[in-house]
Amino acid sequence: MGPQPQPLSSELADATLTMLARAADGIYDEPELRAVRPLLELQRKWSALPEPGVLVVELLKSREGHHFFCYPFAGHIAHIGLGALLAGESRATSPARFRFRSTTTVSNCCARRLSIGPRK
Repeated sequence: MGPQPQPLSSELADATLTMLARAADGIYDEPELRAVRPLLELQRKWSALPEPGVLVVELLKSREGHHFFCYPFAGHIAHIGLGALLAGESRATSPARFRFRSTTTVSNCCARRLSIGPRK
C-alpha cells in the first residue's frame, strides 16, 4: 500500500476554500490556480465550486451503489463527523449496507440504496 493522503488541517482547508472562491469569481491569479484551471472550470460546468457559505453535495449511482459526496472543506475531524452523521441518518430512514470514506477534501458515503430526506 502506497503513501496515504494526509488530512487537511482547518487552516489549510480555509486557505484552499479561499483560493477556490477566487476561482469561482473567475480570478486565477496564483500559479496553482492557473495549473488546475481546466479542471476547476469543468467542475463548475458539471456541478459547482466550493466557496465560503456554499456546501457542494453531489449524488451519483454506480455499479457499487449510490454515492453521496460532500465537500465541506472543514478539516479532517469535521469530515469524519459529517460522514458518520449522514450515514447514520440515512441508515435510520432506509436499511442498507454502508461504506464511509473520508479523504482530505471529500466525504463519501456509499450504499446499495441511498435515501436522504425526512423520516416517515
